[in-house]
Amino acid sequence: MPVITKTPREMPMLSGPTPEVDPALPTFEPHRPALRGTVRFVHSDRTIGIVPRWVEALSRYHPELNIETLIVASSVAAQTFVDGEADLAFIGREMLWGERDLFAAHFGGVPRRFAGCGGNLDIPGTTHAVAVFVHKDNPLAQISLDQLDAIYSTTRNQGLDPIRTWGDLGLEGEWAKQPIRLWGQTPDVGFDRFVQERSLLGGDYREDIELLHQVDTIPQRVAEDRYSIGYAGFGHGLDVAGAKALALSPRVGGPAVECTPETALSQEYPFSRRLYLFVPGAGSEPVPPATAEILRFALSREGQAAVAEDGLFLPLPERVVRHDRSLLEGLIQEQ
Repeated sequence: MPVITKTPREMPMLSGPTPEVDPALPTFEPHRPALRGTVRFVHSDRTIGIVPRWVEALSRYHPELNIETLIVASSVAAQTFVDGEADLAFIGREMLWGERDLFAAHFGGVPRRFAGCGGNLDIPGTTHAVAVFVHKDNPLAQISLDQLDAIYSTTRNQGLDPIRTWGDLGLEGEWAKQPIRLWGQTPDVGFDRFVQERSLLGGDYREDIELLHQVDTIPQRVAEDRYSIGYAGFGHGLDVAGAKALALSPRVGGPAVECTPETALSQEYPFSRRLYLFVPGAGSEPVPPATAEILRFALSREGQAAVAEDGLFLPLPERVVRHDRSLLEGLIQEQ
């Protein structure tokens, strides 16, 4: 039975019907012969409705496989690997830079990660979609990730020239010469880390960004600052009448996608998020069969059905599962 170290916080569930699991997902095919041994599986309290479902299902295929589960904060997952206390971790975000550095110093490379499920659309306090907000009177309707890089970073890893005024984004009239004022989150926190990875491609932020630790206040700051832009969780801006979320495209000129329940589920919205499964080791170091079996179950139709049944996060689409299964298959240790 899973070991629970604290009572998880009550969380709201997704509104509406249970999300449909992608019918193209592969059916789980258990390893034969049945596996035995022990896997130490640490996970966030946000996944308290998912992990026990996975463990229970796997116990039917592998009755002699002992999966010891332990709830930990996402911030200590890397440390549990370094201390040799975990074989698998399921956390609600990307590893932060400090956590990656700790991991890399010990294992000699960056963490290997696999998507466990999709973030939801708009439930604050959980892993949910990120939105880019501007003032409601701003004529801009969409923005691309490379434009965001050119706005927010000094490194501009996506190759565009610096964007400093609203005119640089094509706005005219009163907007053309107005400088873009920037809101963001304090460094090395979840939302900041996500935007830095997905848009800045790991680059460096500008130093003149107005930084707030509480990212949920950014939409209101944008609503009060006509010529500003900021990022926050999509759910943080739902009740802010003076701000609006922009549609996003991966590149300038590409089709822009609005943040909706459908695009969050399909992961077509560029700032859809994921919760990740991490394993110790780096590079091509093999993943032990028992750990790999949990990953294979998570990346299956049955595993994602458990996500949908839990009702807090979204099941992954087939293309994401296919990509991460291909990464895993090349790492599974032969028994």
